[in-house]
Amino acid sequence: MRISVVVTTYNRRKLISRALASILSQERAADEVLVIDDCSSDGTQEFIKNKFPRVKIIRHTKNRGPSVGRNTGLANATGDFVAFLDDDDQLLEDALSNIQQCILELDNYLQYPVFQFAHSNGRSKDSFCMVSLQAFCNGSIRGDFLPVINRELFLNERLAYPNLRCGGENILWWEVADRWKIPTWDV
Repeated sequence: MRISVVVTTYNRRKLISRALASILSQERAADEVLVIDDCSSDGTQEFIKNKFPRVKIIRHTKNRGPSVGRNTGLANATGDFVAFLDDDDQLLEDALSNIQQCILELDNYLQYPVFQFAHSNGRSKDSFCMVSLQAFCNGSIRGDFLPVINRELFLNERLAYPNLRCGGENILWWEVADRWKIPTWDV
């Protein structure tokens, strides 16, 4: 299982270092780390090139918002699975190992385009659940979750982050939960 980690950023040079350090220090290494720089003007690209030379950077020539950045990351990632980390977050030291283990233990895991893992304030009623649209609506899960995309199925189904600066991710998760359900771990 190849795992790419994508971080989208815009003028967050002072924050992104912590996120990238947490990715690069994983016990189970990411197979690829991509940063999508959404036309930052604070030296983000140069900072990453100097401090994290292993990280691949794709720079937008115009600020287009996080949804477009995530779609750029998906289009350019080479991993079978793509985890998205916000530039102001960090992974726990065994996160990628846990993600891989959880997904591989799931029967027929290739039939799901999206998986999610509790992150910071993310909570669900059980340690594992299949999240439906109703679960989003009735509050069975709440808070932040780290999305992991089954890249091939996601792209084959023509799924994409809606081109909205705010709220697009929620619309996407509701569609996926309604059509497939989302395997979700509170770990």
